[in-house]
Order: sequence, then C-alpha cells, then structure tokens
Amino acid sequence: MKKIIILSYFFPPSVFVGGQRTEFWAKELHRFGYYPVIVTRNWNEGQTTLTEELETNEITVEKYETYEIHRLPYQRNLRDKLAEKKYMALLQKALTLWELIASNFSINVLPYRNMFSYTNNLLQQNDYHAIIASGRPFQTFRMGHLLKKKYDVLWIPDYRDEWNSHYRDLKRNPIQQFLKILEKRSEKKWVSNADKIISVSEQWVQRITSFTGVEGKTISNGYNAIVPKSQRNDKELHILYAGTLYPYQDIHPITEAVDTLNDENIVFYFVGTCESEEIERYLKELAKKKPQNFKWIDKLPKEQFDQLISSMDIGVITPYKNLTGCLPVKIFDYYSHELELLLCPSDHDLMEEFISETKSGVILSSKQECIDYLRVKSAAKQSGKYSVERDFKLGESYSRLYQTEQLAKLLDSLSTKKVV
Repeated sequence: MKKIIILSYFFPPSVFVGGQRTEFWAKELHRFGYYPVIVTRNWNEGQTTLTEELETNEITVEKYETYEIHRLPYQRNLRDKLAEKKYMALLQKALTLWELIASNFSINVLPYRNMFSYTNNLLQQNDYHAIIASGRPFQTFRMGHLLKKKYDVLWIPDYRDEWNSHYRDLKRNPIQQFLKILEKRSEKKWVSNADKIISVSEQWVQRITSFTGVEGKTISNGYNAIVPKSQRNDKELHILYAGTLYPYQDIHPITEAVDTLNDENIVFYFVGTCESEEIERYLKELAKKKPQNFKWIDKLPKEQFDQLISSMDIGVITPYKNLTGCLPVKIFDYYSHELELLLCPSDHDLMEEFISETKSGVILSSKQECIDYLRVKSAAKQSGKYSVERDFKLGESYSRLYQTEQLAKLLDSLSTKKVV
C-alpha cells in the first residue's frame, strides 16, 4: 500500500465534526491501496472546546494494520489560558487577532506548529506518496505548501469550508479588512503548488478553483453507515436540531410552530452551540419557559449523541443565507439514523436536492406549514401509526465509503500523471 500523510488538526476523541471526515479516510483508504498516517494534536476524550487543558500531552503513536495516528503535544498558549477568565476576554481577542495576522508570515506563532516539524521528520525518514491537509485551520495549508516545495510528494488541500472564495458580502471594520487582504494573499500562495484541491461540493470547488487557479474535485461529506432505528413505544414526537446554529440561519419557523401548537407530545431538542448570543438566549428562554416542549443540550460526547439521535423522529435543517453549495454534515447524521428530514424554508440548492433525490423528508416554506406538518405527525405518533420508510439505495453515493473511493481514484490519477 502507498503511504500518505493526512494533516488533520481535528480528530477523535474530540467531538468536533471536522474530524469525522479524516477519521473515515484513515480507517477505510486501505480498501483502495493507501495506508494513511494521520498527524493531529492531542485531545481529551469527548473534548468540545479548543482551549481546555489536556489530561495527557505527550507524543503518542497508534499503529494499526491499515493506518496510523500520530498525536502531538498541543502547546497551550496565553490566549488559550485566558479563555477560562471571562474578565480577560478583551485581551484574549487581541491575542487571537495577533495570531491570525502573524500566522500569515510564520508557522512558529501557532500552538500546533509542531505538526509541521513532525511531518517534516516523517518525510525525511520514509517514502510517502502524498500529503493531504484538511482545513480548517487553513494554516495547515502553509505546512503542505512548504513540504511540497521540499519533497517530491503530491500535495492536496482539503477544504471542508471555503476560505476567501465565498461571495457573501460581510461588513468588516478596517482591521478585519486588513486581515482579509492578508488571508487572500496567503491562500493563493499556499495553494499555488497544490496538485489538486478538493472540497465538499461542486459549487465550492468551482469557486475555490476560480479564486486560486488550481483545479479541483468534489469529495463530499457523507454518512458512515446506516444505523437501524430503535423502536420506541412512547407517544412523543421528538424533533432535533444538532450542531452549530449561525446568525445567517433562521430556526424560528420550526420553534414558533412548536411553541404555537403547545402540544406536550411534541418536544424540540437543540443540541450544540449558537454563534449568536441573541438566538442562544431565545432558545434557552424557550427551554426554561416550556421545558415540556423545548430542551437545550450542550455538545455531547459521541456515544451519548448517538444514543440521543436514535430516539429522534425528525431532523431539522435550515438554509444558510447568501451561501450556496452547502450540504451540512448533520443531514447525513439524520439520514443514516432514519430521521425524517425537515427543511424550512428551502435552500433551492443541495439540501433540497438531497431530500428530493433520497426521498428522505419534506421541504416546507412557512411557520404555518410547519404547524400543519407537526400536527399530522404528532397524531400519527399518538395513534401508533408513525413510520419512516426509506430506500437507502437512493443515497448510496452519499456514503463516506463511496466518497473515499473517489478520493483514492483521484490519488491514482495524480500518480499516473506524475509518472508520465
């Protein structure tokens, strides 16, 4: 098998969704002739924040028959330590800004800078076929850029998100505008010598290619495996929103529908975090005012989340304002656990396409449509007639295994061109 290095800042045992993509590659690329070596930082079991102190922080190497994981010490800096002191929030923000600016010029300012030196040593000691760096953080792209210049190795930046190529017109202050100028310069430079870029949707690949000048290929996110749904005898209709809720999403049609129905047999679970303090207060107040209808739960360890999602009936997704080409990871979690997907309103894009193609849910347009839909579903649940029928063959191309095979085919094709 050909050895490849995957730089993946996020990785289990943390629960960040960014690690799911590379974890599956690590475990399954051997099926297609590749032996992945993951280089990541140390994480606590079930870690949900970036800055907490680590229980163990030494270099550990886990070797399996088909892959390896190299976990490196994380150099917790002053910025990280100040995260625990709310009264020092202003200084912490200043240090974060300094790191964002300085990281455009030097790897040494990063608390995970050892990922570069460690990978450099690996390349000196062994013959590796390719380097894939999964961003965010996008500073790992600089590591890939420098290593490509030094070694005869394929180099592929993996964009889990767009960096500077999206077209959303965000208002920025002068400092943010200066930072954006630096980051645009850095992205173009760091990706300039890549053999190919990959990202999670065709729209994103096209925009990133247009911005960087480097051709790309779509390697979508997906579901790991189908999880048989547990049978529940209760009469409650359980609705789930999982993950981060951003300011450019609108959760109100579904929450207001649940609030208006005031049905003790309809329970909305929010599991995750909010980027907007205003929306977080709104959801927490609902949970406090109507605990029979609304539940607020912070991020959960994977085992607990898997147990919770298996008890859900409906999974909520919402479009991202002024952002196309986005198919959130949560949609695959819902799908593989046999939840009925509820999209409101439609994104008129990939989310609607997924639901229509896989016949896995409904697309609604208003609070009133949500009310009507939930009333019907709740009645079916209470009568014992609620069921979800799903033909998983319709969604086979959305499996992580299928997408991992596409990644292997890309590596194969790049290898052929290199030989020629």
